[in-house]
Amino acid sequence: MAYGDWRARYSATVTNVLDTTHVMIDERRRDEPRILGGGSVLLDGIIAPEKGSPEEAVLLNVLKRTLLNKKVNVNEYLNGATSFGGSIYVTDDPKRFAPEDNVNLMLVREGFARFSGIWNSYDGTLGGLRDAQRLAQEEKKGIWAYQEVTPEIVQPPASFTNWYSTVVTNVPDATHVTFGERKIASVYVRPGYTVQLDGIAAPEKGAPEEDALRDAVEKALLDKRVNVIELKSRDSWCVSVYVTDDPKRFASEDNVNLMLVREGFARFSGELNSTDELLGGMAEAQRLAQEERKGIWANHGQEATPDPDQPPVAIETTPPDSVPVAHGKLRPVRVSHARTRHRINRESW
Repeated sequence: MAYGDWRARYSATVTNVLDTTHVMIDERRRDEPRILGGGSVLLDGIIAPEKGSPEEAVLLNVLKRTLLNKKVNVNEYLNGATSFGGSIYVTDDPKRFAPEDNVNLMLVREGFARFSGIWNSYDGTLGGLRDAQRLAQEEKKGIWAYQEVTPEIVQPPASFTNWYSTVVTNVPDATHVTFGERKIASVYVRPGYTVQLDGIAAPEKGAPEEDALRDAVEKALLDKRVNVIELKSRDSWCVSVYVTDDPKRFASEDNVNLMLVREGFARFSGELNSTDELLGGMAEAQRLAQEERKGIWANHGQEATPDPDQPPVAIETTPPDSVPVAHGKLRPVRVSHARTRHRINRESW
């Protein structure tokens, strides 16, 4: 059976812990009947720690101890059989979805994991995760024991956010790109389509700036393998694009949106919807491009200066044939042009 985007509540058994954000389940069952085969479930709202870090090792051990071979209930957002995020509850009761059984919430509350700020499974745990992280920070639990508290991540104003790998197949204009099929961890997600580059202001149609920006986008992206952070709102899609062959790498130095602004090919729109991590970087990139007068900012803040090879233009005046003299003094001459009258009067006196 083929599915589009859908949400499912079901029971399953965790058969493997693949990494710090993915677990494998046997099959998805609702009231015992099988509704979909097993597979990988993405732990919703959990940020994957840095590879090889002590934080990664601790989180992996906690997940194995908590979930491996356990019966669970799952509230999951899927596309077909691909998980976009699941909220997992350890319980033998197939109808129980209680916060105290929620593993995502426990991981954040006990300081084993960071909350991503993005919650796709929508089961009412979002506010709880924010509070859980705040309390873990205040109590300096786990990863927060020796770390400064970071500002709370705000949920993006959209239905959901995707991460995936793909290839750019076309650049239809200066601010849009077309993708081939989209994949998450090499699993097919859905066919590609044309999306807008997030944070990039569209230049004026037909302007040289538009042609230069489109050329830069084509050079940077066309036929390249990329990772994408994509936000779906009700009326549009916008993307932040990273040129890399590593499907798990989302480094700012690979980000094309940031590069276009930093090199002066594009103006920052002032809004960044797909990810809040680059927001400050985009504003700073534009400031530096302006200071260094790169690309479109080559003449930024400069006033037009006169050409030194051109002599100043003289004001044409028609002097009077004679200046009458009365009692030995020069008498002012009436001239209609105010600037000329002032000059003649001053010189005359």
